[in-house]
Amino acid sequence: MENIQTNEIIKVIEESGVEQSTALTLQNSFNPFFEQANEWALKAKSLVVTDISQTREMKMAREARLALKEIRVKADKTRKSLKEDSLRYGKAVQGVYAVIEYLITPIEKYLEEQENFPQIQEAKRKAELKANREMDLQPYAEFVPLNIDLSEISDIDFEKLLNGAKLQLQAKIEVEKKAEIERAEKERQEKEEREKIQLENERLMQEAAEREKAFAIERARQEKERKELELKAKEEAAERERIELLLKEKAQEETKILQDKIDADNKLKLAPDKEKLEDLSNYLKLAPKLELSDKKAITVYNEFSKLLNQAINYLTVNTKIL
Repeated sequence: MENIQTNEIIKVIEESGVEQSTALTLQNSFNPFFEQANEWALKAKSLVVTDISQTREMKMAREARLALKEIRVKADKTRKSLKEDSLRYGKAVQGVYAVIEYLITPIEKYLEEQENFPQIQEAKRKAELKANREMDLQPYAEFVPLNIDLSEISDIDFEKLLNGAKLQLQAKIEVEKKAEIERAEKERQEKEEREKIQLENERLMQEAAEREKAFAIERARQEKERKELELKAKEEAAERERIELLLKEKAQEETKILQDKIDADNKLKLAPDKEKLEDLSNYLKLAPKLELSDKKAITVYNEFSKLLNQAINYLTVNTKIL
């Protein structure tokens, strides 16, 4: 087990690519931990607890666990200390390199500028030329192709480019001006059309309101006529009902009179002669009094009344003596 662990440590260190002296330091630092851990691992495998009565084995297991924990903690502390040393070493190397770099870099840059002076000056000239031309083209930027290197084209070609952009801008302005005029004219026509439609709608609404008013008046008239007809019909029905009731009452009264007459006639037929004569006398007394306007008729009626009274008196007197 010890050889296997040692070989694994050596393999890991070699694969890390550190220097031989560093590798030896790592191996010497961590080998004791592997050896101790290996010893406790062998002891741990011999401890098998299968019953709660094995208190000795459980105690030994605790001691082994704490010992392994202590080995692990010490190994971690060693790892941290070696890492801190490595970091300090790296910082030192980086610091020395930074001093050398700070000294060399400006000199390299200066010498490069001296070496490439013509090219640098040409680049400055082109950059300045490009900036000036971009400023001249800025108002017309939308008409300038994006793939043109302004620092490379000749002055003649630049003038052609600038003039062409100016012409395009002018053409655009004229097109926009024409479009604005057309837009304003279109808006004016649309406004007139809207006003015309609005006036027509108002006229139609007015006519509709007048028609509705006329319809309302006609509906009110028809409703009034309907109510009047309903009232008239109700009144006529009530009048018919009243007449029918009167006719019914009159018919009942006539029927009663007829029945009374029949009863009286039957009674009269069965009554004694004296009673019959008394009833006749009483009946004659009930003769109606007539109001006449013709003189001859009045004379005839008066004579008749005298004779009738004489007859009644005669009938009354002679009936009593029977």
